[in-house]
Amino acid sequence: MNKQNDQEWVIKHATRPGGCTSSLPFCGYSKQTLASMVARGYTLYCNGKKVPLSSVKG
Repeated sequence: MNKQNDQEWVIKHATRPGGCTSSLPFCGYSKQTLASMVARGYTLYCNGKKVPLSSVKG
């Protein structure tokens, strides 16, 4: 198994149920979509650590 598949990406809201968990980097979302989600209170994590939007390419 490659290193990418060993990662767990999660995007979730602090107060709303649900979210997304994936082995795809950034849960498969574009930087534009992630920026919109972050503006609405969602947070992106990789293997339990918060990932800043500035590290997202594209």
